[in-house]
Amino acid sequence: MISSGVAITKDDIKCFVNCTLLSAEKQLSEQGKDKSKDDEEHFITDALDFLIEYEFVRLQVDSETNRESYVATRLGQACLGMWK
Repeated sequence: MISSGVAITKDDIKCFVNCTLLSAEKQLSEQGKDKSKDDEEHFITDALDFLIEYEFVRLQVDSETNRESYVATRLGQACLGMWK
């Protein structure tokens, strides 16, 4: 989703993740339980850290607006192209 430009900010990524089948199944399985937003945040942060560490994406900061956005590296773009 980052490589294709569908989601580039952390908020965009959270919104995208919350619209997936995995998220819906998780919400159903956690009904009636004490669920924590920290778990969701931790999952997304860990995934982004992995992508940055292995150079699939990089975090860019706009110096004028201080807006953070994730952009695919050439490796990340190549992996997306592999699945097309």
